[in-house]
Amino acid sequence: MSVIACAVSTVCGLKKTINKQGIEMSVTAIDMLQAFDNAVARDLTVVERIDLPARPERREAIPEVYKSGAVGRWLNTAQFANGVWTHQAEALRRIETGVNVVVSTGTASGKSLIFQAAALRTVDLRPDAVVLVIYPLKALVAD
Repeated sequence: MSVIACAVSTVCGLKKTINKQGIEMSVTAIDMLQAFDNAVARDLTVVERIDLPARPERREAIPEVYKSGAVGRWLNTAQFANGVWTHQAEALRRIETGVNVVVSTGTASGKSLIFQAAALRTVDLRPDAVVLVIYPLKALVAD
């Protein structure tokens, strides 16, 4: 089976694919990765590698609008005494302006804090608001 030639949609953690013959199949992410490795990866050659040295963490104060209400009670705990990471503060400031924000950082880098703080602030401002969170739990378990 060539995954690259299939139409793919995510359904409850499984991938539903329709192959060239029109047959619907269910494959896991591991199956897809193995198919990718078989089809492409073995033909790839590393032509350059860049190793980035570690750097000290960069923190900023929690944006002022997030210091009150339920979100403020959470963010004013000892855990955040030194503020939040720079990318978190920047994302929260931008969310406050009403723009859509995409944060792409590594595992355990604080992406969840961003959406949780924004969601709590929304509920603080509009108690009738509903927050829908779609979480890739299966991907996180594999990470």
